[in-house]
Amino acid sequence: MAALEAYVVRSGAPTPNSGSATIYVAEKLGYFSDEGLAVEVRYSQNTSQATQLAASGEADAGSFSFEAFVAGYEKGMRGRFYLPINTQNLFWIATLQGSEIKTAEQLKGKKIGVTNMGSGSLVIARSILRAAGIKPDNGMFVPVGTGASARQALETGRVDALSLWDAGYSAIERSGLKMQWIMHPKLKTVPSVGIFVSEASFKAKKKAHIGFIRAIIKARAYMAYHREEAVKIYWAKVPGARVGETPEEQLKNGLAEIGFMDPFPPGTPDDKMAPRFNFDDVNYYLSVLKEDGVFTADIKAQDIFSNTLLDEVGSIDFAAIKK
Repeated sequence: MAALEAYVVRSGAPTPNSGSATIYVAEKLGYFSDEGLAVEVRYSQNTSQATQLAASGEADAGSFSFEAFVAGYEKGMRGRFYLPINTQNLFWIATLQGSEIKTAEQLKGKKIGVTNMGSGSLVIARSILRAAGIKPDNGMFVPVGTGASARQALETGRVDALSLWDAGYSAIERSGLKMQWIMHPKLKTVPSVGIFVSEASFKAKKKAHIGFIRAIIKARAYMAYHREEAVKIYWAKVPGARVGETPEEQLKNGLAEIGFMDPFPPGTPDDKMAPRFNFDDVNYYLSVLKEDGVFTADIKAQDIFSNTLLDEVGSIDFAAIKK
């Protein structure tokens, strides 16, 4: 048996989480090894760090949101996002369930917790505030980390709201805290995170990148068809995610977590497992980033996004995955 090719993926998240569940599933089921790959996920302090490392060649690919690379593109970074990870925006604002703060307009003068001041969620939070007629400033945002520390900051009133990402919220809800959402008025259904490959890595390992994307698509399908088995694979990677007094309660919580804002839920048609970048949508996303001062140059969607690797994935036997 031929040796597997090392393939490093740099995540924009600080710790293993449900947002990387497709990678855990693909690894467990041998989808990566089928492509000749030995995949390693490395986690990062924030999206900015992950982007810098993936773009500089420390990793073969990255899985993170767009903002930091768009800013880096203006300064000479080169690469593209080749696969949307989600079908909706990764970021939104949350308040405690039952809070009087239910709309963006009600956030005026309030404190909003973020993972750190390098988080990609800041851009979307500021855009949500501007759309509500509020001029955002850094004094509104408070670094609160993730998980228990973010929950405590919200529950104790240190902050009035949180601005995190989908997997960050699902982990907090897993712990028993319920929240209500304030979404971006125009970006809710626009993807904001994808698989990134630097220009140099694309040239050096194109075949590996195609195989990695094919394995991720297969893992998405498996998770849609076999939810309980996917939860158990997730627990094996993140044992702390298994919470509940009884096995039945644990499974219920696990299904809720990996199903949280799931872009590929049970019943997703096979031909929707590999969505392509819609350049009109991502051009609008770029306009939001430009308004926030992320960049000033004339950058178009085709500079940052591409569907070319998807074009070479080929057919996938979804019927075999369903069995």
